[in-house]
Amino acid sequence: MQIDSIRIMRTIAAAFPEITTLGGWRPTGDVTPDHPDGRAVDIMIPDSASAPGKALGDTIARAAEERLSER
Repeated sequence: MQIDSIRIMRTIAAAFPEITTLGGWRPTGDVTPDHPDGRAVDIMIPDSASAPGKALGDTIARAAEERLSER
């Protein structure tokens, strides 16, 4: 994993304790090199198809976008 990917994962884990599974690296099989290069972050949303799961995903996405806009 790249250092920025690790930082993102740690930030998400600290801010959203309900997220217990984070990943991002896998060797091959992608159209883009993000996963093999360690630049992808996969956030597993519990019960992602439910309304609460979707709301959590939206909240995490907004938080990430806000954090990026601070740079």
